[in-house]
Amino acid sequence: MSISKTIIICLMCIAMNAVAQSKVALSINVEKQIGSNVWQVSYQLPKFTQTLDFSHLPPHFLTNHFALKGKAVVKDDSTIQLTNLNDILMLEVSDGFDVSELRFNAPFINFSNNGAFYADYFVPHSLKVAGELITRDALSVTFNITTKIKNEQNQRTRTINNVSSLNLAQFVTLTSPSNVSNHGVSFVIEPNLPNEFKVQLEQNSAKFMNYFSQQFNSPLNRDVTFLINANSNAPYIGFLGSALSNQVMFEISGQDAVQHPSKYQRTIYLTLAHEALHLWNAHFWQPSDGTPIWLYEGSADFFAYRAMVHSGLMPQSHFEYFLQQQQKECLEGVKQTALSHLESTPSIGASYPCGRVFFEMLANALNKNGFELWLEIMNVSEGRNYSVEDVYVFIERAELSDSLKHALQDILFNNKKAHDALKSIISAQSKH
Repeated sequence: MSISKTIIICLMCIAMNAVAQSKVALSINVEKQIGSNVWQVSYQLPKFTQTLDFSHLPPHFLTNHFALKGKAVVKDDSTIQLTNLNDILMLEVSDGFDVSELRFNAPFINFSNNGAFYADYFVPHSLKVAGELITRDALSVTFNITTKIKNEQNQRTRTINNVSSLNLAQFVTLTSPSNVSNHGVSFVIEPNLPNEFKVQLEQNSAKFMNYFSQQFNSPLNRDVTFLINANSNAPYIGFLGSALSNQVMFEISGQDAVQHPSKYQRTIYLTLAHEALHLWNAHFWQPSDGTPIWLYEGSADFFAYRAMVHSGLMPQSHFEYFLQQQQKECLEGVKQTALSHLESTPSIGASYPCGRVFFEMLANALNKNGFELWLEIMNVSEGRNYSVEDVYVFIERAELSDSLKHALQDILFNNKKAHDALKSIISAQSKH
């Protein structure tokens, strides 16, 4: 007979303050059986709750992933309605996260011995109780997370208190992250990856973090967790990453990649460096609404390649080779469209290489270190939010010839002249 182990984790998701006694209690119970990809979720609601509003979720997320149990219905794409004013709502959150939704965060990450769920998706935006609207900031939310693991006898309890509503935008792991370093970096890594690779992965990820922190002279001043998963059942070789304000998520897909990740070392570490950089260029500094992809994704590639060389993971010759390849990709991408208009065209994929190419050109033209260049552009923005207009103003103020300024600005905005302007600068700089 197998022995089940239950781990209860209590998360107080909204900090108690002077008005805590006036807040409405909401208890969310999450249950996960290790080895299964189905999560059972139940809500202990205030009496006379009528509806739960989830309008903050991605489109169609509620209908695609929340399977209701009991007397409740999905009223529309964002609202769950209780049909008998019950104070308990139960649902299952299924696997099957559609690839088209990958620009959003997955609802959960399944490790073979652990798991993590994205807290923000499970806390309602608001409740309607006895005709009264209760918003999220008026709720006192508790997560009770039960993890059942077979064949283990000991019971462990992890409690995290005073997690404000801002901290809901993160993945909560079922067990505490391991291997916390002196630099505030910790890891949750799929145990089925080779041990030697896991050690190297931790060391190199920490190198990236230290390098970016030193070069930007802007420590994050918060702990960062790397969540590294592996999916050997995927019928393809793939490497997907994303970043939140205090977490980097990365998944290795495909049996060969999971069993022999060192064969794919360059792609793995380049992606990790790119995502780690987003802790700075997407969270420490934030792109304004409408900022084109090339600016924040391309700049992440621009710095990721530098981190690879600095960490000894890429020789300078490869750095130059890949830049030349990306120049060709970018020239193809801007044949009929300016750089800042790419994402509204089939050439959207050129945004990444074009972003790196543009920053390389600008750094070369000004003879500046890449990090120094970025900080000067951020000074133009006079705050933590930046935009492509800040890049335009920076170029206008820079000590460059008028012809070079106009060429750079044409690359950014002039659909008819972008290609020729880019080709001209690449050719001129390659001769020096």
